[in-house]
This record gives sequence, structure tokens and C-alpha cells, in this order.
Amino acid sequence: MMFVAGPPTIGNGAIVSRSKKESIRGHLDLQRNQAPLHKPACEFYRLLSERAIGNSTVIDLFACSLDQVGVLEFKGLVSRYIHCTHSLTHLLTRLLTHLLTRADRVVLSS
Repeated sequence: MMFVAGPPTIGNGAIVSRSKKESIRGHLDLQRNQAPLHKPACEFYRLLSERAIGNSTVIDLFACSLDQVGVLEFKGLVSRYIHCTHSLTHLLTRLLTHLLTRADRVVLSS
């Protein structure tokens, strides 16, 4: 599960630096090819998706302010699993309660 409230700022998936002087890329930056971290981040998340699929792993992404967290770069990671909702509070509460309750009941067999 990924809980995202801001853009990635470190590692291979970074889409903006940690410097407060730099802001997240915008539409014009992408059009003018002035988003140097965009393509490497897209490739990183695409490859991460391939690894997840190869390991039969599902990616759950919970994000706020989609335009500010780098969802465009995450596209390669979540496009195969996407479910989008605008009524997050109620749905998220129900989903997390369900997932965490079930996790307590899982029985592993050898």
C-alpha cells in the first residue's frame, strides 16, 4: 500500500528535488521538455510495476491532490490496478477497516 500526500523527492522515483526553491513540474514544463526528472521517474515506476506483476503483487495507491503527488509519473505503476474515487473519506475508512480486519484473520499454512 502506498499512502501519498506529496511528490517523491528522493531516490530513482523522485519527480522534484527536496529544495524549496523548486516546485513540482507543471503542464507547461512537460510541454517545453523542462521537467528533467519526469522521464526517469516514469521509467522507474514502469519497471517497478513489472517487478510487482512478476511477483504477483498488487499496488494500492491512496493519494490526495493527484496533480501534486506525481500521479502522472505513477501511471506506469498503477494503470493496471487503477480504481479512482472522489468520496475518499468514507471509502477509505471502510477499505482500511476491511483490509486490516482481514489481515488479523489470515492463517498461513506450510
